[in-house]
Amino acid sequence: MHETICILYIDRIPAERERIRSALERATTDFVIVEVASYSELTAHVADRHYDLILANFATETDFTAIPIAEFMQVNPARAPLLILADPELEHMALEAMQQGATDYLIKTSAYLDHLPFAIRALAQRRRMQDECQLLRAALQQVHAERERHIEARTIPLAHTVMLLENEIAERKRVEMALRQSETKFRTLSETLPVAIFIVQPLPESLRLRYVNPAAEALSGYTREELLALHSWDGLDFDLFTFFDGRIWTIHDGAQVPARYELKTRNKKGDLLWISLSVAVIEFDDQLAIMGTAVDLTERKQAEVALHAERCLLARRVAERTADLSAANAELLRAVRLKDEFLASISHELRTPLNAILGMAGVLQEEVYGGLNNQQQHALQQIEVSGRRLLNMINDMLDLSKIGAGKVALVIDHVALKPVCQTSLALFQPEIRQKRLHVALEYDDAVQTLPADEHRLKQILVNLVSNAVKFTPESGTIGLRVAGDTSSHAVRITVWDTGIGIAAEDMARLFQPFVQLDGRLSRAYGGTGLGLALIYRMVEMHGGSVTVISSPGEGSCFTVALPWNRDSVSTSEMSLPEERAADCLMLTDREFTPQRPAILIVENNERELEYVSKCLSAEGYQIIVARTGAEAVARAQEVHPDILMLSMHMPDFDALETLHRIRADTGLGPVFIIVLTSLALPGEYEQCLAAGVNAYFRKPVHLPDIVTIMDLHLQHAGVSR
Repeated sequence: MHETICILYIDRIPAERERIRSALERATTDFVIVEVASYSELTAHVADRHYDLILANFATETDFTAIPIAEFMQVNPARAPLLILADPELEHMALEAMQQGATDYLIKTSAYLDHLPFAIRALAQRRRMQDECQLLRAALQQVHAERERHIEARTIPLAHTVMLLENEIAERKRVEMALRQSETKFRTLSETLPVAIFIVQPLPESLRLRYVNPAAEALSGYTREELLALHSWDGLDFDLFTFFDGRIWTIHDGAQVPARYELKTRNKKGDLLWISLSVAVIEFDDQLAIMGTAVDLTERKQAEVALHAERCLLARRVAERTADLSAANAELLRAVRLKDEFLASISHELRTPLNAILGMAGVLQEEVYGGLNNQQQHALQQIEVSGRRLLNMINDMLDLSKIGAGKVALVIDHVALKPVCQTSLALFQPEIRQKRLHVALEYDDAVQTLPADEHRLKQILVNLVSNAVKFTPESGTIGLRVAGDTSSHAVRITVWDTGIGIAAEDMARLFQPFVQLDGRLSRAYGGTGLGLALIYRMVEMHGGSVTVISSPGEGSCFTVALPWNRDSVSTSEMSLPEERAADCLMLTDREFTPQRPAILIVENNERELEYVSKCLSAEGYQIIVARTGAEAVARAQEVHPDILMLSMHMPDFDALETLHRIRADTGLGPVFIIVLTSLALPGEYEQCLAAGVNAYFRKPVHLPDIVTIMDLHLQHAGVSR
């Protein structure tokens, strides 16, 4: 029956504590385990109670990888043995702990939980044997002291002297019995340990093995009789003893006691072994000897080699996959470019004959070639209406392809907003009267003019009002509301209706081109699905945003927010010339210095990018530019910026996917993240928060607010600009 072993176990990871405790409880019921999670708890428990063993876990999952060993050994009154459990990559820290006073360590291999109970018992029993030996030495010292006093007191009566001698003899027998029991315990322990033990005694001109345990026989491949009969290492295949022969004298001199080595050797069969060897000077049969304990590391080394090979294979596969993705992205970009070119070409080709049809219909309606009856006039009117509808669709396709190719120019001027709104509603008066719709118009008189492209602004409002009229049933209500927001420096134009509404699952497809939410051939509402896509692109070109609130059966509310007090310019191209863009990027590269906080701006709207870059550069920030998500990943890997500012919707992937790839590919640590969006979809804000985004702004942005938030972050992080 085993004696109870009291263990004090320190570990900050609850799951690891549970795992170790379960393994020990499965092994035996003779362990009493006290768990602590901090160094302060450890010292308090050691001061209050005696423990047979201290068990400490060095793990990479937390910042707790060690305890102050040297300090702890001073406040450990009972000098309990300290056993370190260490992840393989932290073995160097376990060795440092051994140098500072730790008793031993155990590497967490795949089978370490099976070896742990035996190692604990071995250390606890060795400690108890040491305690017993100390008690025996103290008893012997006391006996010797008593004997000296008896010798000095020669005048004591003979009978008393005899009695004392008998007591001394009895005490010696008791001590000898205790020593034999202690030796028996040590032998039992060494015979059952899975660790190979060798005891080597130096002779005048050679070495001789005095003791080996069964684990040493299994490790070397030789029997105990073969090993103990040796007087030299000649002809012995087990290279471990050659190692002993080369170092035994320096160890014997005390220069490297205790010492630990890791070496490669072969057993009797010729199998290659990796061994961790610890050596120390001991007394054996009243003579100095060297005790070596060897642990087989072969499985661990083989696993490390296999892991390295697997990592190399994985890295090669990742490189191949990355190359495939790059090729696929290039092909996709080429396909998009070809699509835009085709749309632009076919739109022009369709518009030429259509203009001729409309012109001839107008000529016929004017009765240039003779009079027409009512049926003929009605037919020509239908031709003209259908032709103009077809022309509008072709114009929408052409605009969308131009925007995709970056060829649309905005002519910015101070536009009187109220007439534009009234004109947009007036265009649909026939449909409004036909469906008996109610119209609500709310206008903020504080908004007089707006810096915008008048033609594109009308196109935005006409598309929104057209959808409201189209999807609102008879006797329903549509509305147009204009409000100035001085806090965000934006004008908000809202077009709402009491129509069929939009389901939540359709919101993500709402602004995609050529998408009709009702895709059936027999759908009740016509259209190409280009109107909302054009609205989104044109609002984005103006530096604004679109917000949608809708419920099925209750209607929809579209809000366009456009910059109000931004300095206007006469003409602004959607994209910079290639030479100008290259100069801008090279300039930011030249000016990058580690002394100034860096902002990586990920934005594909050149007008917005130019404005934000100039303003933040004037505030003392370094600007690094990326126009796609893939470029953002590469730039982040090069620069490691202090702040990330991402546009929510990019040509290749959105801000959340970009952020995920940056973290995965660059290992970028904590960084302040700002997301700007032109299209505020439901749930988008919550998704950004869940992804670790620090700030979320809808366009048009008020840069002073963003600068204030960034300054607060940098002050908190201790970064100056």
